[in-house]
Amino acid sequence: MARFFNLIVLLACLATISVVHAQNPVSADSSSDEIPPHSIPQNAPCVDQPRSLSELSASFQRGRFPQASQISGSWVEIGTVDTSPHTDEPASLNCSGIRRGSKFEFVLIVNGYSIELHAIGASSPQKVRIEPDHQRSIEFPEVDFGGEGTLDNYRCRLTNRRTLACLLGSYRGAEFKKITIKLEQIPNG
Repeated sequence: MARFFNLIVLLACLATISVVHAQNPVSADSSSDEIPPHSIPQNAPCVDQPRSLSELSASFQRGRFPQASQISGSWVEIGTVDTSPHTDEPASLNCSGIRRGSKFEFVLIVNGYSIELHAIGASSPQKVRIEPDHQRSIEFPEVDFGGEGTLDNYRCRLTNRRTLACLLGSYRGAEFKKITIKLEQIPNG
């Protein structure tokens, strides 16, 4: 039933996008770098990608502590799930990276255990240090989008699929994939 509901929500979103594009056609003068103001749920998961918080949590539990040499490089968010009581957002999954326009929504540039967080909605990149949590995981703070809420920490493990499965509190999770990206694909880069 939940999958059926998610499918209906996705189809409604796609119909809305089609109507908006029909009403506001993109002119040749528009910049291809224009970032849509709101996130659009995506549904193009990897074949074996977790599609729910329980599946992501299971992948996290089977994961291992990532060594600095294993995580150095660029990582893009390929999945987000939120089962918070205050949201009805469907999971957003994209094997090639969740995007808004030509930009990735969330990019991690990792050098050893130093990390630069780039996210649409953040005023500037945030530089933090990854810390071990002494439970086979690494931990880093959530990007500050300028809101007034308490920030959860990302607790991440390297999965058997060589992704980073991250849990954020009790209701949210994210997954990142290591890929080579271009500078112009990074938000606020």
